Amino acid sequence: MAYVKKGTSEVVDNSKKKLDAMIKIDSDKKKTIDYGEDGNTLTVEVFTSKLQEYDAAKKEYDAALDVFTQKQNQLDAIEVMLAEYNKRILKSAAGKFNEESDEYEMLGGTKPSDRKKRGGKKPPPPSN
Repeated sequence: MAYVKKGTSEVVDNSKKKLDAMIKIDSDKKKTIDYGEDGNTLTVEVFTSKLQEYDAAKKEYDAALDVFTQKQNQLDAIEVMLAEYNKRILKSAAGKFNEESDEYEMLGGTKPSDRKKRGGKKPPPPSN
């Protein structure tokens, strides 16, 4: 499973543009404008703080994904080795016990005598 880092967000991009505009308006008006309602302050400082909080959380998220990705790669590498070991064990068992042995079957092999015979193509019926 591949983990995906959080890319750019349209909301965050729009928020940064709004923040730039808010800073310009505050500068032009030579005062801090509060865009909040019902006693909820929403100034450049509040908005900047929330964007910084997002950036910090995103960095933590991406760092966590790096750890998960490293662990996933480690697990994948171990699985590849286990698959190789499985093949070696079965091949060795065939040599030590032969492919018709119960030991070979216990280790996951299929005895040749138990395999289905593949039927070739049947010849077409003779035409009259």
